[in-house]
Amino acid sequence: LRRMRSHGAATVLIDGSLDRKSIALSEAMDAVIVLIGASFGPIPAIISELRRLTLLSALPRAQTEPGEYQLLLGADQLLALQEGAWTPTGLKSLMGNAPALKNWLEKDLAALYIPGALTDVVYTALREALAVSGATIIFRHPECLKLGLNRLERLVDEVRPQVLIPFGVKAWVLNSAAV
Repeated sequence: LRRMRSHGAATVLIDGSLDRKSIALSEAMDAVIVLIGASFGPIPAIISELRRLTLLSALPRAQTEPGEYQLLLGADQLLALQEGAWTPTGLKSLMGNAPALKNWLEKDLAALYIPGALTDVVYTALREALAVSGATIIFRHPECLKLGLNRLERLVDEVRPQVLIPFGVKAWVLNSAAV
């Protein structure tokens, strides 16, 4: 904490749980340092979660205009970019809306903004439609991708999603004194 403050950090939040990363969803966060310890679970589970976090932290930031960024950030539903304008889809979440979203993805979209969560179940239903749509898929934050490692790897490979707020992991630290 002292070292981070000596480097100019005005506010430092410390949370001791690898699976509780919601604070990183804020656009106010400049950086996240992930401290790795054995308390998370068995070694294979820790390795899998670290691979997942590495993929999430590597997702590129969507290139947006200043007004566009604020519009997307404040959206309470999925938005579709058609002919240079963001259009509300009427879909508040992906849950239960796979058929309607597939219809949107079949249109000539430049981009689709998804402010909420993409889960394994929903991804399974939408995988093919997302992969063939050709639209840039933008999520609010990487933590919106509630996918297991294998599905996340497939999504990144097939869709190349972007994010509005990146998961700014600046350092990975091993706590060798962990339980």
